[in-house]
Amino acid sequence: MPSQSYYFDFRVSGRGPVTCEMRCALTGREANARVENVEAAEFSALLKKLLNSRVLELVPEPPRFLPDTVVGCLEISDGETTFRAYFAADPGQVNPQTKAPPPELLRAVDAVYAAASRLTGKRALKP
Repeated sequence: MPSQSYYFDFRVSGRGPVTCEMRCALTGREANARVENVEAAEFSALLKKLLNSRVLELVPEPPRFLPDTVVGCLEISDGETTFRAYFAADPGQVNPQTKAPPPELLRAVDAVYAAASRLTGKRALKP
């Protein structure tokens, strides 16, 4: 339902702007930020967290969710190869699913939310 929609988009690369946009119709929360260039140390720190999460070692699975699930997609690309993983983005919806997201995926997603939180100055970006 549009009145219950949640949108989160965080884009970062080693070259160019960093953007973050979040809208939650259910709670009325919003966050927007754009930075022309990310500091090299901050970008490296995020990359290290993603690598240390071991998310890139997961075998991709086709997305399968119950109806009305808030579905997240983590996409990591080096420009040639793209890794995508789908997950129940609302922690309250994880238990009814047939399978919980792997801890590697949750660690990677938390690293992205933390980076987005620093960029926007907002503490609560998760659904």
